[in-house]
Amino acid sequence: MSQARPVTGSKSVTYTNDDLYTGVLQNDELFVVTGEPQIHGDSVVVDIELELPAVVFDRHAQKYDQPYTVSDIRAGRTLEGKSLWLLSGGTLIRDEQGRFAIGLRDGNAADPFTYTNIGAGRCNSVFEDHCLEEMSSEFVLCVKDAGEWNQVRLLDSEKPPLLSQLREQRQSIARWMIQKVPAAGLVDYRLTNVKQVSGSHAGMQTLTVRWLRSGQVERSETLHGFMLIDARNHTVEFRLGYDLDLSAYGPEETQIFFAEGTGYAEWMSEDRLRQLAHLGMVPPFIQSWLAKARSS
Repeated sequence: MSQARPVTGSKSVTYTNDDLYTGVLQNDELFVVTGEPQIHGDSVVVDIELELPAVVFDRHAQKYDQPYTVSDIRAGRTLEGKSLWLLSGGTLIRDEQGRFAIGLRDGNAADPFTYTNIGAGRCNSVFEDHCLEEMSSEFVLCVKDAGEWNQVRLLDSEKPPLLSQLREQRQSIARWMIQKVPAAGLVDYRLTNVKQVSGSHAGMQTLTVRWLRSGQVERSETLHGFMLIDARNHTVEFRLGYDLDLSAYGPEETQIFFAEGTGYAEWMSEDRLRQLAHLGMVPPFIQSWLAKARSS
């Protein structure tokens, strides 16, 4: 295990994938860099060498002594002849009516002002934990129970950002639906029936993420979900599938928010997503997922 290092950026320190893997460094400024994905039909293997330097988000590059930025990797940066890639993880959340939790990105996103799945981000920890943390930190669900609005915790181990705090940070959320959802207290996550998608599902693939130390596999994670191999941007995009059963609540008794971007979120049907895709208003992952779902 790596020795403890300062958690703030430092020009005198080059952080590695190992620092993210072991939890020495945890922020949204550095991410793991991987090797080129190995594709075997519907199965994909991604190797992460723990000794490699982590990749830094461009706007934080001056704070760190990292050899490459996210834009460098997306543009095809290599290291000693090896192709370097990024790994993105998150969730594709669906309700009992078959609608998907979709949020509107802002102008700072890679694909600005597009409608995207909630939630997702570049990997900076053990991969399955990262996917679930992205859901917990980006998906805000409120339900009206016994006449009172409350915010739901989906995962026992993760606390979502409180809607009351988000309203202070984002004026768009502060103004939107404030009369309909006035409360923001946490309720027990077991109020909703939460289950991960299992078995055969349109467009699902298998991803194995292998964490290598000195060439030997130290940890292997095999996950089933939705995937895009974005060769143009040297990025593997992966989303776990999650189903939420909200049938205990009426149509006016649930509201969702996006804790990133504009804050705006809504449940969208697949047909509505296809309409937006036709207009170029969804990112590449959604485009790819819709194409695979149609052909399955």
